[in-house]
Amino acid sequence: MQSTSAAAPLPDPPDAILFDLDGTLADSMTVIAEALVDTLARFGHTTTVEGLMPHFGPRMQEVISAATGVDLDEADRIYADYLPRYYGEYMAQSRPLPGGDALLDALAPTAVPMGIVTSKIERGAHDLLAHLGWSAHFGVVVGRDTTPEMKPSPVPVQYALDTLDADPSRTVSVGDTEADMQAASAAGVAAVIGLTVIRTQEQMRSAGATHTCEDLDAVRALLLPVLKAQPA
Repeated sequence: MQSTSAAAPLPDPPDAILFDLDGTLADSMTVIAEALVDTLARFGHTTTVEGLMPHFGPRMQEVISAATGVDLDEADRIYADYLPRYYGEYMAQSRPLPGGDALLDALAPTAVPMGIVTSKIERGAHDLLAHLGWSAHFGVVVGRDTTPEMKPSPVPVQYALDTLDADPSRTVSVGDTEADMQAASAAGVAAVIGLTVIRTQEQMRSAGATHTCEDLDAVRALLLPVLKAQPA
């Protein structure tokens, strides 16, 4: 079921559209959680996919620390073990979220530049986009290691905006966690769309969302009217 909550008009037309990747376009959060549950079990920590979901958003070491109580040095060690397991064994199980292909296919002919701003390492983001067949859609991919700071800092969003030569006051950003909302809002992005899949509408609004949508079909319905005049 589509559902959208809006508080402000979208830029008409936008200079650019920025997306988070995991949990926003790619149905990969469960896969990431499964890889982390597997990794944590090897270090003696019993966790579940459902128990990990509320922790996602910050960098993975902070997720590990919050879920297990270990310090960040131990979280670094666990994360180093997690990376090859996720990328080598689990990532290929990721699929587009429902509506993801339709959304990107609808946006592509409008010629509005699009970018990815993710907490994945940049190389991993490129690999996932290639796996999903989406690489050609995006003019910039900003990962956790692309800039000196990661979300919720505005720095990676600003990097994407600069690369796409986009004015934040005429840009749209779409994400699924508080970190996505906070980063875009702090960068001055005009329309910050929060997906209410693993977070509530209230959590997204409190973190800076100007609009909320239950799914990507609702995002498409929200965006397409302001893109109708764009060249094919």
